[in-house]
Amino acid sequence: MNGFQSTQATAERWGVSERRVIQYCTEGRVPGAVKFGKRWAIPIGADKPGDLRKERPMPCERSLAWELLANKNLMPLMNTAFTPGRCRATAERMTPGSRRDIALAEYHYFSGQPEAAAMESERYLKSDDLGARLSACLVFA
Repeated sequence: MNGFQSTQATAERWGVSERRVIQYCTEGRVPGAVKFGKRWAIPIGADKPGDLRKERPMPCERSLAWELLANKNLMPLMNTAFTPGRCRATAERMTPGSRRDIALAEYHYFSGQPEAAAMESERYLKSDDLGARLSACLVFA
């Protein structure tokens, strides 16, 4: 096995456990690693894989859908601070449109009026506004 080293030698070099090296290999995160029976051979000089938690993209970089939702307020009433007992008034003060309609549907749902909530949210189930559509699906379901 010229040009390769054991998982134990790699673990010592990377400063991790041998089990972690095996996990990296199993996940396909060590380029050039080869499995022979039950053992892995790691190319000498292979770089330690990075920490996936640190390599995650920022939420706004995750996907087109995320970008479309990034500036939307899902479940607008639940995500708005209001004085207890002023839930409906808060929803009614919102600018007319999908955000207000969904907030009123939320109010009706959480105040025990599911039929009203369903009627108010149903028209947004196929909306082009992904925030309104997702909120409507949550309320309607």
